[in-house]
Amino acid sequence: MKEIILAIDCGTTNLKAALFDYKLNCMISGETALEYLKKDTISAEFQGKKVWQTLKGLIIDLAASAGIKTERINKISITGQANSITILDDKFDEIMPFISWLDIRSKKESRLIYERFKGKFQQHCSIKEPRPGMAVSKLLWLKKHNPEVLDGDGKLISFLSYIAMMFTSSFVTEPNTAALEGIYSIPENKWRQEILDYIGINAAQLPEIITTGSHIPVIRQKSGLPLPGGIKVIFAGNDQTANAVANDLENRNIIINLGTALVLYRKMGIRMGPFGEDSIWGPYPEGGFYEMYCDRFGTNAVDWALNELLYSGDIQEFIKLASSRKYTTDSNIFFYPSKIGSNCLWKGDGNREQKARAVFEGMCFYIKDKLESLFKVSDLEYSLTLTGGGSKNSYWSQMIADVLGKEISLTSGDTLLGCAKLAVKGSRLPGTRQVDRFHPDKKKTEWFNKQFKKWSDLNA
Repeated sequence: MKEIILAIDCGTTNLKAALFDYKLNCMISGETALEYLKKDTISAEFQGKKVWQTLKGLIIDLAASAGIKTERINKISITGQANSITILDDKFDEIMPFISWLDIRSKKESRLIYERFKGKFQQHCSIKEPRPGMAVSKLLWLKKHNPEVLDGDGKLISFLSYIAMMFTSSFVTEPNTAALEGIYSIPENKWRQEILDYIGINAAQLPEIITTGSHIPVIRQKSGLPLPGGIKVIFAGNDQTANAVANDLENRNIIINLGTALVLYRKMGIRMGPFGEDSIWGPYPEGGFYEMYCDRFGTNAVDWALNELLYSGDIQEFIKLASSRKYTTDSNIFFYPSKIGSNCLWKGDGNREQKARAVFEGMCFYIKDKLESLFKVSDLEYSLTLTGGGSKNSYWSQMIADVLGKEISLTSGDTLLGCAKLAVKGSRLPGTRQVDRFHPDKKKTEWFNKQFKKWSDLNA
């Protein structure tokens, strides 16, 4: 029987899944909303069992629509969000809802951890310093506000590990996502004892660490799905890593992911990080390490500006408005995506058309600034690949190529494909992933270089 792979992406907003054949051709894919028990500006929680039932329903529906029985699925690969955690009892049942990585109730605790471990935190962790959304901060918060859940046999589990446990009954995790949680040491490849001592928990309350991409031991299935007895289940790391795998990331390539957030991602070879104070680093599943920059100013910044200038959600109308201003026209209005919410968002004056164009220019300049200041990228060092929802905007994609003065490849490789690839050792990606190339216009690049200097000078 030829392989059928189930790829699962446990996202923050949606649960996604797809079925792939043994050649990594997608047979069918779908998604459904991740339902929260509560979600506001401070707290965010969801019920693991309820989310699992939702995911199980999605898997059943996909298999039925593809005309196959779930018994034919013989490999499962799991990726998604990090730092959403719950606590299990001695029977491995939830004793509290999952606290999402979006939850920031542990602001005070993250500051306390920072004061205690500053200067050496990023030597062990993917992230520069503790944040309220990280597992380490949530654990300290639980110790102070709900200590009974961690007393005795209370066990910490992440969302990805919980989904894997439903298929295998194994209590395990892997380094790529664990490195983002603040309690794991990348160079030591184990839970960081001085952090555990500070919080007041022990390693027995934490999952066993296995290699990313290795088979998770199947003790017994808890899924309630009819699956074959010899099914193989793996972790594919975090979602941005799976996206990199889907695009055959090489050491001299950078992925620009224009999702809701802006993500810049590259492999760094065998040299261990940290590579920069403001970037994220960690183990790459196929060996070596990665460096990543991530912030919230991706397509959501464009969406914000669209609604601000048009009072509607029509992106095509917004592009038409922006493209009505030619690049040769001197611009005296500049947009700074990182200043959304402040009175420094715009510099200069302009009409709606000029502002619309300035939004795309500002986003491109922001990407250029991060590539040069954080990744230290010179003009000729790296090839560039564009992914994410924003890459479907050809106007924006072409402007990125012109601003950077680099040819950019646009591919169809996504998180679910990378997830599936890691489940099939030595597999090759389908040859149809590259869907377009954007070539820079030399004259436009020269003009944008002058505009970028103005943009940078005004932002200094």
